[in-house]
Amino acid sequence: MSPRGLIAAVCLAATAAAAPKEKRPGPAAHYVIRTSDLNATLSFTSAVLGLRVLRHEENPEACPITCNGAYAVPWSKTMVGTAPEHEAYALEVTYNYGVEGYARGKGLDFLTIYVDDVAAATTAAADLGYAADAAKNAIVGPDGYAYRLAARPAGRTEPFASVHFKVPDPTSTAAWYIETLGMKQIASSADARTVAFPADVKDGGVSFTFVRSGSPSLKVEQFDGRNAFSLPAKLVRRVYDDLSNRAPERIVHELQEINEETGLGVLLIAIVSDINGLELCLVSSEAFEPAISGAANFVGPDYEQRTQLALDYADKVAAAKADAPSVFGWAEAPEL
Repeated sequence: MSPRGLIAAVCLAATAAAAPKEKRPGPAAHYVIRTSDLNATLSFTSAVLGLRVLRHEENPEACPITCNGAYAVPWSKTMVGTAPEHEAYALEVTYNYGVEGYARGKGLDFLTIYVDDVAAATTAAADLGYAADAAKNAIVGPDGYAYRLAARPAGRTEPFASVHFKVPDPTSTAAWYIETLGMKQIASSADARTVAFPADVKDGGVSFTFVRSGSPSLKVEQFDGRNAFSLPAKLVRRVYDDLSNRAPERIVHELQEINEETGLGVLLIAIVSDINGLELCLVSSEAFEPAISGAANFVGPDYEQRTQLALDYADKVAAAKADAPSVFGWAEAPEL
């Protein structure tokens, strides 16, 4: 894939843009989830979570830094949220042609999302055929992804409240995020730690909670996705260099430095993992933020085109399945 294709596949439709008028509270940018049925997932995120399509792109080649997971197949990416990506956290929904489902991982537990009417959202999920527990405000949506719904506080613009993970040791995990990325601890209990970037704490951004799993190790699956953070270039380089020296096993892909000559400067992309193997995408904010401020066009997928693309990609998909059959699985829905 060319540098231009890579930059588009990772984060944006590369285009020069004016500085954003509104800005996301902090560095937490988006979370990557997988889908085996894009139409079903987008119907769910719209009807239940109140999210709309921000942009959609089709990629004829697998992402060289595994944005679409460990699948050597054509794929698509759909960003969904309540506002353009420079204004609020979002979900990146990745679809891999030919992949019928994803083995559920043990790391990503659930996402907490604010909605205007919790009861109505829970009912909408049940009406679509998804498991919904009104007492817990808990929903299991497409491909087994779990969500907790909360009433939107007055004045709150950020729709996402928190992302929850199960890990062997919440204390050491939280310490890693604090020491490595500059987060701060904002809550703790006997079996859980919650961290967030200081700017997100101050202005109502997204937090990350790590709960003790009861297992001595964590097996990360493609289902567990990837967390994306927009950080100053100097910090992206420092984190990458530090991990390269101290813990090279945490480097998932070599640091990418891409200059698209759009006037946005060099975009740095570091794909690393935390001490549990959960993947992180670190992008340099100086180029990333102005680019995504002009990326949203609110146009969703063309399903008629996608039907033809699935036929066109059949040979590529068959070859990928033959080469790596073990990565093609099916998700198991979690208990509510």
